[in-house]
Amino acid sequence: PEEKQMVNNLIRRFFQSINDKDEKKIQSTVSDNLSDFLGQPNATRGDVTAFLRRVWKAELSKIIWHVLGDYKISKTTIGENKYQYAVEVTATKRVERKDKKSVPEARYRMNAKVNSDTTIVALDLTKIVEEKKQDDKAKKN
Repeated sequence: PEEKQMVNNLIRRFFQSINDKDEKKIQSTVSDNLSDFLGQPNATRGDVTAFLRRVWKAELSKIIWHVLGDYKISKTTIGENKYQYAVEVTATKRVERKDKKSVPEARYRMNAKVNSDTTIVALDLTKIVEEKKQDDKAKKN
């Protein structure tokens, strides 16, 4: 339970730092060197900061990430008293635009690795494409 709470707090802090556009907070959630960050091998905290600046486009007034809490966590021993946690969780992302144009909410699956120093050492986000249900199509006709 303690380890799950530690991982949960870290992942929530990561997404909250995006919501807050907080460069110092996002840097505190990741290792100095990440083995992979969104497909980029050997990423640095600078790369994570560049990502934060990229996602906060000028036309946006708000980004709201929400972690759904469906964590799958596995623990691996990587040395004496050193562990790594493989984490999978779903999150939603909602954005608000300054011009008030509607933007649909999106769901993502996050896969991350967290070290025993409580920092993210690898992270990937995959957008979940949800197909329209047949009922939705029938209602439109």
